[in-house]
Amino acid sequence: MNKEKILSIICFVVGLFFFVFSFTISGSKATASLGPRAWPVALSLLILILSAFLFIKSNRCEKENTGEIEENKEVEKPAYPQNFKIGFGLLVLYVFLIPYIGFAISTLLFFLANMFMMGFRNVKKLIPLSLLLTAIVVIVFPILLDIPLPRGVAVFNSISRMIY
Repeated sequence: MNKEKILSIICFVVGLFFFVFSFTISGSKATASLGPRAWPVALSLLILILSAFLFIKSNRCEKENTGEIEENKEVEKPAYPQNFKIGFGLLVLYVFLIPYIGFAISTLLFFLANMFMMGFRNVKKLIPLSLLLTAIVVIVFPILLDIPLPRGVAVFNSISRMIY
């Protein structure tokens, strides 16, 4: 059994686990059609579907490659290992800042810094794109799904209340 098959089976089991347990999330008291369990159900279904596709694809590739001997493959090194470290550091900083400066502001700063770190340097597109992505997340979670997000402390709480 090749690595892709094993990975697809593990992902399927994880997706099934989350799909089953996502129904234990209590529904929202709001009248919105989407509640707190909609997002976990959708993601777990996506995991189940993609893992099934990966399993089918790995079966097809295995049938096509039967009898062929793989030559020595070189292990690919990450193109920019420093970017991974910086990205991970940004993620840790983002998670740390959310309770203090609020979700919306920290998400905007995270998107700006992460896209800039990844090489997106056009500021005229960077700022509106970050604002748009933050707006989408803020509209989906607290407004459509009625899931409260951290607002921050002191002045950041006031700013967050103006946003959502």
